[in-house]
Amino acid sequence: MSNKLKVKPYKSLGHLDFKEIEVSTKSWNMESHKTVNKLVAESQDSNSPVTEFDAYCKIIETVTTLPDEEVFKLSDHEIQAIGIKVIQEFSKKK
Repeated sequence: MSNKLKVKPYKSLGHLDFKEIEVSTKSWNMESHKTVNKLVAESQDSNSPVTEFDAYCKIIETVTTLPDEEVFKLSDHEIQAIGIKVIQEFSKKK
């Protein structure tokens, strides 16, 4: 896995407020993969208090080097796009 992740806006989700961004990633392993999958599952469970936005924020915290202060400055669309991109990267066949 590369230590940089290029994230483009998802126009289909209405992401019109940013251009491509690049984030540095931590070293990904099976534990981070399991965490991401668990967060996705929890956010899709209607009985879970974990929202999609919560999951994206936790994913960013888990697998990128972005500090909380930088994540706070991101738009909701940027946070969503980073989360989705990470999920897609973990879903790819290695």
